[in-house]
Amino acid sequence: MKLNKPNNFKLSLLASLIVSNISISYAASTMDYELEVLKNVGQGTAISSDGSVIGGTYEISDQVYRSFIKKNGQDIDISVLNNDGRDVYITGISDNGEVATGYFNDAQATESEAYVYNLVTGNVTIVGKDKSLKEVSALAVSGDGKTIVGLADQHAYRFSEVEGLSFLTNSNSGPSSANGINYDGSVIVGRALINNEAQAFKYTDAKGAVSLGSLRKNNDGSSAANAVSSNGLVTVGYSDDDNDEMHAFRHTDAEGMKDLGTLKKDNTGFSSASAVSHDGEFIVGSSWNEDDNQRGFVYVSSANKMFELSPLDKSLNGGESSAEAISDDGKVVAGYVETNNNETSAVLWKLHYSTGMTPLEPSKPVEPQKPVDPIDPPKPVDPVDPPKPVDPVDPQKPVDPIVPPDTGDRTQPSKPVDPIVPIDPREPTVPLVSDPIDINKTRQSINKMAENGYKILDLYQTALYNLAESRCQMGDSDHCVGLFTQYDDVHQNNRIATGLFGSFRFPAENWTMGGSLNLANHTNLVEGYKTSGNNQPGVGTWLRYQENKDNVGFSSEISAAFLQQGLEISRAAQYGTEAGKGNSKIKGYYASLTASYGIVLNEQTRVTPLAALKYHKVSRAGYTEQDNIDFPATYGRMGNENFDLQLGVDMNHQLTESVELDAGVGADIKLHHKRDAFTGLIQYVNDADSIYDRGDSQSVKPYAQVGVNYYITPNSTLRGNVGYQTTDYQNDGMQVGLSYSYHW
Repeated sequence: MKLNKPNNFKLSLLASLIVSNISISYAASTMDYELEVLKNVGQGTAISSDGSVIGGTYEISDQVYRSFIKKNGQDIDISVLNNDGRDVYITGISDNGEVATGYFNDAQATESEAYVYNLVTGNVTIVGKDKSLKEVSALAVSGDGKTIVGLADQHAYRFSEVEGLSFLTNSNSGPSSANGINYDGSVIVGRALINNEAQAFKYTDAKGAVSLGSLRKNNDGSSAANAVSSNGLVTVGYSDDDNDEMHAFRHTDAEGMKDLGTLKKDNTGFSSASAVSHDGEFIVGSSWNEDDNQRGFVYVSSANKMFELSPLDKSLNGGESSAEAISDDGKVVAGYVETNNNETSAVLWKLHYSTGMTPLEPSKPVEPQKPVDPIDPPKPVDPVDPPKPVDPVDPQKPVDPIVPPDTGDRTQPSKPVDPIVPIDPREPTVPLVSDPIDINKTRQSINKMAENGYKILDLYQTALYNLAESRCQMGDSDHCVGLFTQYDDVHQNNRIATGLFGSFRFPAENWTMGGSLNLANHTNLVEGYKTSGNNQPGVGTWLRYQENKDNVGFSSEISAAFLQQGLEISRAAQYGTEAGKGNSKIKGYYASLTASYGIVLNEQTRVTPLAALKYHKVSRAGYTEQDNIDFPATYGRMGNENFDLQLGVDMNHQLTESVELDAGVGADIKLHHKRDAFTGLIQYVNDADSIYDRGDSQSVKPYAQVGVNYYITPNSTLRGNVGYQTTDYQNDGMQVGLSYSYHW
């Protein structure tokens, strides 16, 4: 079972393990390193088989500890545990992530109580409550979640709801502790007093507790087993060696106990193994490195090599790290690292690996046969002239000619065949170990991307509206062509597009039709976003009915617009996070049906009340980061779809013969709204989508605009306009336009 015991935590935490003559000797070689520097301490201590559920313990104030469980990157409410008032530790999680175990500890009363917590039902079971035990700690849970092991009043025990609590050693055998258990509960490992030595043991119902010995040649000295693989074949822990150093070990019944060495080149110093993958291929723990700093490691059994796991800040030479738990497939490691403020952060490492080849055994030479008595050879016949040799094809490597058989003396035995030279073995492929990822900061970087993404959507919504309202100033003429440019701005995002528009009047003079086309020639987007690919044109069109050419009386109009743009989106790297990059596309659709009625107030002024049904859809396509990073994020589609009722009033005033002013005010009232929230998924960091939503859109979105037409000649008009629109995501959209129209 993949599990960490709190072996490298803090003095107060070590003392809380209760069994002083077992646990203190276990952690003594690490005390000098970490005890004086850590204050607000937190670490991951247990993990489910697929890495989606992680548990651990953190310090909320000086020597006051609480536990946490995260599932798919999200915190699970475990207030039923944390509200107990005592220190709470989590030490094990079942393979499916549905059962957690640990213990409550009352440091002042020197009492502890083991628990089993069901994440599905929320039930908490107290272990051995009917046994009148004073000090009970649960240290591991089987993969199937049915069996708990630990120590009770300094004796190893196992517990199940069916069979209750039972001790693995007799009360006269001295202190013992059960630290690890395999998937089905049939194999338990730990530490017990055997022949007056505290040593690692493996327990089965058939054989009882059997000592695993030590790394010393005579098998004396101290050792402890911390975990066992799911299949029960590989046990890991630590042991004294012949140099009186504590080293991590790997034990199997077939090979015995093997020293894993340390991160030092000469394999001296301290190391201890905390957890093992389901098949024993990957082992994690902590070790001294070349600088005598404690660092987490992963040991690859097939490569016979230990690899260091980096802290968050590689320049922090004294920063420690420790690997505490590993997923079933060996790809995800949980633990803690020391940050540059002398605190710790729970982190994940991800491993990439491949399997090396094992060389073939060389063939043995063939034994020569015993010579037999020669028989008289037959009388030789005259040889036949051999055929003329054919010119050989050039071989890749010359082949020695075949020697014709000797017809003479055959009494000599054949020479033995030379053995086949074995193929040189390929070097085992070493794992590529990712830098640790700060989970909280990674989520913060995703949330920042979400916030900026909403601003991008609002920018293109504003640009879409501006494009749909771009009109060639035809007046009462029959044809019109022109140029226009538009500037759109939303909260540090802006866009300039330039294009052409035109319109014409049908033979039925009440009907006119027009269109517009533009290209963005400058776009400035917020951090993490920039345009990519070729500029693609935005297109708008409209069809209008008007009772009179001067827009007095009833008018009705249908309009539509479309635009799209490629995007390159980057997730900025922060301290302890990765920089991801991907490509997406943003699209916008718009359609409206407008009815208005122009009323003449005087010869210079016309007022036009209007009502419109408006539809728009603006969305950014989903994408996956593809920048060769260890934890790429996958993002779902985000956007909005709105159906609004627009109510407003326009006004036109002829200021002079050459200058006409116009203005409009109103609001879009929400009738129907659908939104795709920002979602981001990073495997092992948050295996369920991280959802970020700005909240519901405004029910009423006001707008205002003002414009001026300057008639250069009777057939040409220069127009400028400025507008404001509240956007769907509650940002302020600004529009500025400039156009030239020629009509006839």
